[in-house]
Amino acid sequence: MVTMFNFTRRNYFIDKKLQTKYILLAMAVLVVHTIVVLAAVFSPYIMMLSLDFPIAERTEAAKAFLLLHANAWPAIGGIILLFGVLTLFETHRIAGPIFRIKRGIRDIADGKLNMTIHLRRNDEFHDVAEELNSLSARFRQTVLMLQDNSSLLEAHIAEIETEIREKRLEETTGRRIVQKLQGSKETIQDILDRFHL
Repeated sequence: MVTMFNFTRRNYFIDKKLQTKYILLAMAVLVVHTIVVLAAVFSPYIMMLSLDFPIAERTEAAKAFLLLHANAWPAIGGIILLFGVLTLFETHRIAGPIFRIKRGIRDIADGKLNMTIHLRRNDEFHDVAEELNSLSARFRQTVLMLQDNSSLLEAHIAEIETEIREKRLEETTGRRIVQKLQGSKETIQDILDRFHL
């Protein structure tokens, strides 16, 4: 189960490569869109200025063109920057969970099975984090079963050593101990059979 916290991350650039890629992509799409829109808006004025229209109409077109030009570029620049910042915040909701999931995978690979991935309520990839937490819990349960059976084997070995030392190892005692060892071995083998190498 993924625990959701309302904590905030202070570092918004968690994965600089990933986030920069998407910020630049969003800004590039916005720039292309802006160029297309501006071409549609400015083209009538440019046509009036370049074709053989009366001077009064060309003067009005030039004034309108200059007015649009003076007002459009600052607004366009502001919008592009705003989209860049918004993209940073959106990619933060993706990059943070990816960072935590990668760290969780490294922890499991290093044998740290008590890890749990905690994501914020608005983060992405809750389903992936839940699956990874479930995987960690299953591995933890498997290791506990192996530890229990290892302890049983250790106890059986100690029993055999005691019997040998005291020279009391009879066939019936030996067979009883072998049966105990065989049971632990089968349990361990059942656990190992779940894994495919």
